[in-house]
Amino acid sequence: MRRANRNNDDLAAGPTERQEADPGSGTSRRAVMVGAAAGLAGLVADSVISAHPAGAVNGFPVLLGKSGILNSAIATTAVSTTKGNGLQGATFSDGGSGVAGIDGSTAGGSGVFGTSTAGIGVEATISDPENSSPAMSVTNYGKGPGVMVLSETAASPAVRVSMKGA
Repeated sequence: MRRANRNNDDLAAGPTERQEADPGSGTSRRAVMVGAAAGLAGLVADSVISAHPAGAVNGFPVLLGKSGILNSAIATTAVSTTKGNGLQGATFSDGGSGVAGIDGSTAGGSGVFGTSTAGIGVEATISDPENSSPAMSVTNYGKGPGVMVLSETAASPAVRVSMKGA
């Protein structure tokens, strides 16, 4: 519908900015753009304010560097690579561990488990020749043995001890 106060020159110039956006609504294209930008800014602000939980749960990334944060899952979380180490941990904190494994199950499991197709399942090495600490230490507060060694074949000894430079 045309407005009565417009003259023929205005009509010849074509539709106004207001008519292009929504004829009859009185909303300009500029107002629509400003409204859209404000809505987008609101969504961004909402996503910052309602950030994901501090600890990672199923479907969210694992968070690093957060003290006391537990990243949890309901199934095995696997890391795989075709080159280098699959997962490597390092610490430069005195008394810390590069990798720590904890079994909190009630039926018993392994805090750390290693297996290899053609190599060593779990290896402990001390690289400093002046270090007098053992490469592996076992502390057992339970009733079972501190160390159990099982060899599945007669061709492999259950325990082999070798000393260099003694």
